[in-house]
Amino acid sequence: MQKVAKALFAVVLALGLSHEGAFGQVAAFEPQNPRIGDEVIVTYNPGAKGAAILKPKELTLQTLILPEFGILPIVLETSMVQSGTIWKGSFTLNQGDARFLLYQFISGDLKDDNAEQGWSGRVLATNGDNLEGTRYWNGIALAFGGYQGFKFRKDVGAAKSEIAQERKLFPNNYSAVNIAWYLEVNPTPSESALARITNELEIELKRFRNVQDALPMILVWMEQTGGKARADSLRQVLIAENPRGKVASVTRMREISQE
Repeated sequence: MQKVAKALFAVVLALGLSHEGAFGQVAAFEPQNPRIGDEVIVTYNPGAKGAAILKPKELTLQTLILPEFGILPIVLETSMVQSGTIWKGSFTLNQGDARFLLYQFISGDLKDDNAEQGWSGRVLATNGDNLEGTRYWNGIALAFGGYQGFKFRKDVGAAKSEIAQERKLFPNNYSAVNIAWYLEVNPTPSESALARITNELEIELKRFRNVQDALPMILVWMEQTGGKARADSLRQVLIAENPRGKVASVTRMREISQE
């Protein structure tokens, strides 16, 4: 009986391993949230339930690296190598400006983006600290269901939470302020949302009064919340202070567009 029990256990174990091979997770990334300088090890399982690429002859991992502000995103391509029933690959995250990662797999004309839910990873500093822009980009991907053709799950509530965390950790990130207000008034602005933005405008105007790149955004939101006269007055003051500054440049571009 003991031998029979052991044999049955071996069969159950083998079936369990076989089931995991056929129905385990489609893709795995280790570490999930890498630090700059880490090697990211990636596996793809064509036999997993939900896999969109079932019998690849070749497989490529595409990683969209969303960077700190003022730098263009890049796509990193990593060739995957078959190892038994799964495919493996790795890359080193040596881009010091990386902040957030979106993944998808390509094989010929086939693409696996996790049924448009995507795969992602937050980027951490080498000491494990948060980096400015990481939660901002996570919020952007959640708010709009991805970025630059890389699909991601859409969850506006989660996006608002991520942007709020970014603003708490990095209050000088004016792009996070801008998207937070955008999410407040879309798709339909409420009186309470406009009132919140109006109150926050005073705080953010003081914070960004000497930040040239942030001032056009402040002026636009001032207009959007019913303060056009005040925005026009402030615009003239800012242009007089800095005739070659960002506000003056944006104002000239607006006038040309209107023409």
